[in-house]
Amino acid sequence: MDDAPPASAPRPLPVTTPLITGFNGVSSGISALIVGLKLILPGGGMFRYAIAPAIFSLLLIIGFVAGSWVLAFDVILDALKSAEVPDWLPLPASILSFIAGLLISVFLFNPMLMLLGPLCFDPICEKVHILYTGRPLIGKRSAAAFLKRQLFTIWQAIAWSFVSLLIQLPLAVVAAFTGAGAIVTFPIAGFVGGCDLLDYPLALRHEKFGHKAQFCWRYRYPLAGLGGMSGLLFLVPLLNMFITPAGVAGATILMLAADEPGTHTQKSGSA
Repeated sequence: MDDAPPASAPRPLPVTTPLITGFNGVSSGISALIVGLKLILPGGGMFRYAIAPAIFSLLLIIGFVAGSWVLAFDVILDALKSAEVPDWLPLPASILSFIAGLLISVFLFNPMLMLLGPLCFDPICEKVHILYTGRPLIGKRSAAAFLKRQLFTIWQAIAWSFVSLLIQLPLAVVAAFTGAGAIVTFPIAGFVGGCDLLDYPLALRHEKFGHKAQFCWRYRYPLAGLGGMSGLLFLVPLLNMFITPAGVAGATILMLAADEPGTHTQKSGSA
């Protein structure tokens, strides 16, 4: 049966509680992601909530690759061939355009997945919360509450697209061309990715932006571990389709671990 254990039998949290705020917290973020993967892969109890994001991820990947190919080799190549440019220029220019298109699409991937939040990722947050606390995070919600949440995710996806393209994309370019830049930008990109994942459970607790920012900065090392490992595993074919739901599960674990022992079950919001 593919359901989480009953609310009456909560499990102990699989990471240190309260959540470590120092550099050692990186390992907590990595551990949370590994636990999240175990929960959303077959046999973990939450696989059915990861199927839709996985299929959507596959379609996005195919769509991004096809779109980059058409833009680079059909549009740009044809345009350069008809222009007065050196004969050798069109092909390398198209190849660079194709690579640039793929790079941009990588950073639009998570914002697009955000659109599935209310339908697929919110239930993961809920199940993980019940699994480790015995209590629901949001419980049942009305159609109006669901619609409000969906509209919020649309706005969030638009906002995060700008963040990804203005912050994460330049960091990736710097990391690609400089070894020192890669060392500096990887933890920054990991932290930003971890904040992105943590926003799912925090949003269900109706946290304000200011508190979210304080929360993320206080636990920046665990979030860097969560986001950094998510970024690395995203490079693994097939497994990358399950990284976001696993990261959402891991982020919920970190959120619970950040609360004081014995009190986190009382801090959940309602919708």
